[in-house]
Amino acid sequence: MKQFGPVASRAAERLLKRWRLQGPEVVQDVYEGALLWAFDAFVDSFFSPGKAEGLERNELLAHLRGLLKQAGTMRLSYFLAPDAHHDGRPSPAAANLTAFRQGVRRLICASLENGGSNLTRSLTTDPDLLEDNVSGYLAAGHDTSAVSLAWAVFLASSDLSIAAALRAEAKSVIGEGPLQPEHVEQLVSTRQVICEALRLYPPAYMMTRVCTGDARLGPHVLKSGDRVVIPTYALHRHRRWWTEPDAFKPSRFAPSASPPDRHLYMPFGAGPRICIGAAFAITELTAALATLFRSARFELAGEPPWPITDLSLRPLGGLPMKITIDGEVP
Repeated sequence: MKQFGPVASRAAERLLKRWRLQGPEVVQDVYEGALLWAFDAFVDSFFSPGKAEGLERNELLAHLRGLLKQAGTMRLSYFLAPDAHHDGRPSPAAANLTAFRQGVRRLICASLENGGSNLTRSLTTDPDLLEDNVSGYLAAGHDTSAVSLAWAVFLASSDLSIAAALRAEAKSVIGEGPLQPEHVEQLVSTRQVICEALRLYPPAYMMTRVCTGDARLGPHVLKSGDRVVIPTYALHRHRRWWTEPDAFKPSRFAPSASPPDRHLYMPFGAGPRICIGAAFAITELTAALATLFRSARFELAGEPPWPITDLSLRPLGGLPMKITIDGEVP
């Protein structure tokens, strides 16, 4: 997965250049910027950079955003009615889903005509299967990756010593040139910040599972078909299992620290349905955060953000921050 680090880093550099065009010191919504970064990083990973430019790229992003906005609209029936209740019922997201998948299909066909990318070739050369895989990765990973990066920037910038450490590590490991695949695993402190940000603000703040058979959970009897809600956010901040659970302490994930229990820390889920993009996400987030802090300083502009539960755990009203960029972006 480390080969995708440079792709995520180049996407972060493009984001810095967008900000830099507004001036060396600007106030920007980091969450909105992270959404653009995540889309660029995903598309350039699936399709060789430069193969999905211009109008098609913009249209795909617009359809993706519309799809996610509609998908994030919760219905009471999702929680109270059985899954069969929704079978055959029209979804308000159907039109955007169709347009989104058609856009993905066009990019896949264009990419395959040019030999495809390393990632698409590693999945399959069947356009139908590629459409399913790429659509799934983009829909599931776009907002979750973006909000994870935004929270990581906010948390790291809130502690000057940690921000300085990230900056020093990025300059020491990456230097002044482009990030290379071998740099990713050397960004130890940066990865710790990412892991701690995922603990405090897990994008998948809860998970649901449907019982496939009768079971007992402590004093509770679960019947086949019952829906079980797993509160990831609460588990990650449970005072019984974590010391100073609400504090931002990346050292929890230092190489010398004992790893947390895999069922108490699960930003990507657990079990057979664990997120298949977990390693990819950690790689791209580590590369992006290091790239941002190498060239820029961040300071909160306004009140601390309030997390709200939507499709993911995002900051209410965005995340406006004062961004100071050093000179020209590499």
